[in-house]
Amino acid sequence: MSRHVSRIRPVGYGMQELAPALLSGCCGQWKAIVDKGRNVLTRLHFVHAALVRKVNTHMQINTSRRSAFTLVEIMIVVAIIGLLAAIAIPNFIKAREFSQKNACIANLKQIDGAKNTWALEQKKVNSDSPGDTDLFGTTLYIREKPVCPGSGTYTLGVVSDKPTCTQSTVGHTL
Repeated sequence: MSRHVSRIRPVGYGMQELAPALLSGCCGQWKAIVDKGRNVLTRLHFVHAALVRKVNTHMQINTSRRSAFTLVEIMIVVAIIGLLAAIAIPNFIKAREFSQKNACIANLKQIDGAKNTWALEQKKVNSDSPGDTDLFGTTLYIREKPVCPGSGTYTLGVVSDKPTCTQSTVGHTL
């Protein structure tokens, strides 16, 4: 221990840093513990080489570089979204038209049932034609007059005929 003690620089009042000094040893390091308040060396402690933590100053992570998407990656994503939209939008339009047609057919069936019920209850013949005031109202067969979702209008006609829609060319028929 005495050969390593000779390497210790005496700690005095003129020393600027009060941090412990690290000294090299044969299989470890000697660590000088300094009392900060009195500015004197208090003890000398040996740290084995297996317990010494080495600081690697060469491998530092560059945190200033920001990772971001490149222009090519963004363009590829936009192209994929455009392709999917080009495939999906026509299918949405077809589905909308199909559901409008089915809703119109359901309305026509409801009007036809109301016409037939009106004719039976009022003892009408097949050549009689009901009006809107005979079928639609809060106390009548249908509470409110149905509206075609495809912007068509309904024609009631006579009891023996089925009701029709002005959009019959696109399949709005019974």
